Amino acid sequence: MKQVINAVIFTFAVLAVVSSAMAEEHSIKVNIPFKFIAGSTPLPAGRYTISSQDNLTVEIQNSKQHGTMVRSIPIHDNESETGKIVFTVRGNRYFLTKILCQDVDLNVELPISKDEKKGSHEEKPLHGNDEVGIWLDK
Repeated sequence: MKQVINAVIFTFAVLAVVSSAMAEEHSIKVNIPFKFIAGSTPLPAGRYTISSQDNLTVEIQNSKQHGTMVRSIPIHDNESETGKIVFTVRGNRYFLTKILCQDVDLNVELPISKDEKKGSHEEKPLHGNDEVGIWLDK
């Protein structure tokens, strides 16, 4: 009887480890029509897949293998049901700052990079607005 109980406990332990290892990945696809900076990595315009398994690190990847991993901070945003990504604009440079998509539980903010901090003192937005949002396709 003791062996049966140990086998059952072992089985549940293995299932718990496997299910946590297969954590759900949260991802979106978006077309970004301008070059931009994610963290400290400059990326070209194009179609990107943005994903995260833990909302603490975001992977940004396009089909031409341009991509980066960026540290992120989970945030709560109830207004992002349809989803959008937000860029801060400094001069002619776009810095990825937020990913807001309730549908796939991917609501994160990216820390301000050294380049963005430096640009906020030196460069003014081109059109008087310092944020640009791109709405995701449904």
